Amino acid sequence: MNQTKTMILTSTALFVLGYGVMWYFGVFEGLGFHGTIAAVLGVIFTTALAVALMTLLFQSNRGQYDERANEIWKSGAAESKRDGSGIYEDEQRKHES
Repeated sequence: MNQTKTMILTSTALFVLGYGVMWYFGVFEGLGFHGTIAAVLGVIFTTALAVALMTLLFQSNRGQYDERANEIWKSGAAESKRDGSGIYEDEQRKHES
């Protein structure tokens, strides 16, 4: 947990420093106050969404949910081979060629 706090504090400090430097050099002059706030909030929410999705991806990997879904899919594909629908056969042909 200590590494997580360090990463959060470091990322926040770099974010504030980066926007401070851009503000100092006048990158946001044409946007005005509201445009600048919108740009900053857009970056923050986009980053938060990316972090949340990556967290879900890692949790899914750790919980082996992908393996269970793959096993279910394979069992369904094996059943489709028996009933002649051809789904499994098409997938098998792709892998053979």
